[in-house]
Amino acid sequence: MAIPSPNDVPLPTRGAPDDDPPPGFFGSWRNVYLCVVVYLAVLIALMYAFRVAFER
Repeated sequence: MAIPSPNDVPLPTRGAPDDDPPPGFFGSWRNVYLCVVVYLAVLIALMYAFRVAFER
């Protein structure tokens, strides 16, 4: 059994692999994350508005 040399061992890669498919709805993962952030901001604004409206 031969010991592999350091040149034969593949280096770990960072990030998504090249064959990672894009999401089905928004075209890119950046757009998906942007949509989630906007959705959360809208929810926070609505909850604040409800709190102010019903606090009286």
